[in-house]
Amino acid sequence: REDGFTVRNHLGSGVVVSDGKWLYAKRWYNDSSTIYPGSDYFVRIGTGFNDTYRTSNFGIFGDSTTAGISATYHSDGYIYNESGKAYEIERLSTDTGRIDTVKIPDGLLEWKSGRVADGHSLITSDGTHIYNVSMSTSQGMRNGWSVRVFDPNDQWRLLREFISPPTENGFTFQ
Repeated sequence: REDGFTVRNHLGSGVVVSDGKWLYAKRWYNDSSTIYPGSDYFVRIGTGFNDTYRTSNFGIFGDSTTAGISATYHSDGYIYNESGKAYEIERLSTDTGRIDTVKIPDGLLEWKSGRVADGHSLITSDGTHIYNVSMSTSQGMRNGWSVRVFDPNDQWRLLREFISPPTENGFTFQ
């Protein structure tokens, strides 16, 4: 089922995560040439599920995060926010709003280069693992998707890494 709704008094939501009850949204930020409306604080928005009021903006939630392009909710009750650093990630508690950092021993892939390096990273979670994806491989830019799979419940141990080829029509973005 697809659905949508308007959230009033919210300036930007390029980075959106959900814990199944709330949406948490903040602006998308890549570099100083792309300053989008909003802030680096997550805003909590009701989904209509679990006794929340759908479309309601409940305001700023938690401490400020680093400006970035990606975040994900994980079943351990935290929002993980990429911080532009290869070997650490920000962790925001959905219970308390407090933020800290977690070490990533094997490092995150930078989203453009496919290498472990400082810069923005793309992350997502299925509730069990956290996935880090880049649009390049060690063999070159934009020639495949590099994927790393981490277990945040086991000190962010790297479980697996693999390359997935581009779709039949290749990469269609610059």
